[in-house]
Amino acid sequence: MSRARKALAAALLALVALTAAGSAAGAVRIKQVDLASYPSVRVTVLTSRDTSPPTLLENGHAAPYLDAARLRSKSVVVAVDRSRSMNGGVLAAATDAARTFVKAKPAADRVALFSFASKPLQLTSFATDTIDVDSALRSLSVDGGQGTRLYDSVVLASLALQHLPKPRILILLTDGRDFGSAASLDDAVAAAKSAGVSVYSIGMAGTQLTPAPLRSLARATGGSYYPAGRTRAFLTQAYGRVAAELRRTWTLEYLTAKRPGDPLHLVAKAGPAGTAKASVRIPTDGASPVKGDSWLDTLRSHWWGALLIGLLAALVLLALLRLAFGTSRKVWLRERLEPWDGDAADSSAPERKAGLEKLEPLLAATESRFAGTGFWSKLERVLERSDSSLTAAQLFYLSLGLGLALAALAALLGASFLLVLAVLVLGALAPYWFYAHRATKRRRAFENQLPAALNTIAGSLKAGHSFRQAMQTIVDEGGAPIDVEFNRVLTEARLGRPIEDALAEMGRRVGSEELDFVLRAVVVQQQVGGSLAGLFELVAETLTQRQQFRQKVKALTAQGRMSAMILICLPFAVAILISLVSPGYLDPLFHSGTGEFLIVLGLVMMTIGSLFLRKITSLKGYR
Repeated sequence: MSRARKALAAALLALVALTAAGSAAGAVRIKQVDLASYPSVRVTVLTSRDTSPPTLLENGHAAPYLDAARLRSKSVVVAVDRSRSMNGGVLAAATDAARTFVKAKPAADRVALFSFASKPLQLTSFATDTIDVDSALRSLSVDGGQGTRLYDSVVLASLALQHLPKPRILILLTDGRDFGSAASLDDAVAAAKSAGVSVYSIGMAGTQLTPAPLRSLARATGGSYYPAGRTRAFLTQAYGRVAAELRRTWTLEYLTAKRPGDPLHLVAKAGPAGTAKASVRIPTDGASPVKGDSWLDTLRSHWWGALLIGLLAALVLLALLRLAFGTSRKVWLRERLEPWDGDAADSSAPERKAGLEKLEPLLAATESRFAGTGFWSKLERVLERSDSSLTAAQLFYLSLGLGLALAALAALLGASFLLVLAVLVLGALAPYWFYAHRATKRRRAFENQLPAALNTIAGSLKAGHSFRQAMQTIVDEGGAPIDVEFNRVLTEARLGRPIEDALAEMGRRVGSEELDFVLRAVVVQQQVGGSLAGLFELVAETLTQRQQFRQKVKALTAQGRMSAMILICLPFAVAILISLVSPGYLDPLFHSGTGEFLIVLGLVMMTIGSLFLRKITSLKGYR
């Protein structure tokens, strides 16, 4: 058993190291490896901040004849959808956002304006001056013809860019899918890659938007896809994110000596920003490899996928920590008996945890530092009432590790700061909630068994048995958890503890108001005298009536509680349904400051509403 826990502890440490390594690697990303001009290899690298030129390793060695260039002095095409779906002020918002982007461009960038609807058009020539583009954007109107020739526009822009200096950028904005193009998606990708054009697509939320082709087009050409809303603020933010990414993007080109069919293992290093890795195989036909969407890419493209990955990681980490820190029942019981029985300590030594000795000083120091504080006492009380073998220090580090692991995972998946913070807090509170729910469930089970146990004690006392013999009957005939608690009372009594003190400790340990009521009645009976059996029968009848009344209240408030549950779950269910029916429709809600504020506001309002509903449907004194 100790070897298994050593392996689990090692796996846990490896998982933490892997998370830390993933966090470092997440700061740099290889967006594309282009082999269209083999033996020239063109690698597009995105860094997290402005750095010196990244270095590149090919199969462990420095790439020969490396030429690193930041995306400056760019040749940029701004292509705007002006089909019929852009009417109603949407086109005006799109052109205003595009004008803001063009106005803020670097002075050395050459920019031209394209539009597409029933046919693609080049509206201005390439120039570093923005007067013509700004004027054309002001006069842009919705096309009266049918069609959204998106792919033809990509081909036309690629042909216009292929003779201009690199880097070549196409920023494509649309709210729909391609309709009427002579070219296909593969043709558009091939034209862009042949011309060395990186496509940055912006998908405006709408009923006709199909984000999958836009993502494929951006991924295949080394660009990015950005979802946006249909207002000027959302579109301006999307253009701003494109500009920020362009400032942090590098193109690394070198000549490789590898032959067709050989693998290329590339490592890009950007100093303190981190490293990124990519592996491709040089195609034998000279064509650039096209990677399909992996399951991770599919999950990362949806918020529910990120949530699913986070939950799976949380379950794995929780299981590892539970097995690594937990002790067996035998060891736990022997540790409780060690102060009274020296042999127990010796016999339990072979069964103790091994491999975590280095953590024992940390756990002991944490216990001594926080012992006696309010929140530490609460942790210990919850663990004791849930009948868990964990210590408060183990629960503390379990919560801390789970919260940090989930927050790191959320950061790797590209979540916003607010979402990462929320995941950190929820992950840290999850173990406590688990053990608190377990303690509540155990207390309710104890209370349900208490009236029958009192009747059993009363019957034993009437038959002439002593009080201890009556409790032994509960231990022999009762079920968990009441038999465990009474057995512990008898064990403490056999070790010399007064029976009254053992019962009082059981009341504090269980945390049941009904058990406290029984113990107070016993104390009063001892002071004033009377039949103890009759007292137990009377208390058992009172508790039975109390439980029946509680069940009646629960039945009468069932409709209100169900309404509260439906009202709380309804927004989440609708969000999941919309995401399944129209992927990408809710992207502006999760990728904009306004959307994140609305999410937080909605959660706060739902929390307040649920508290009011809980207050309305509850009756004081009957939990």
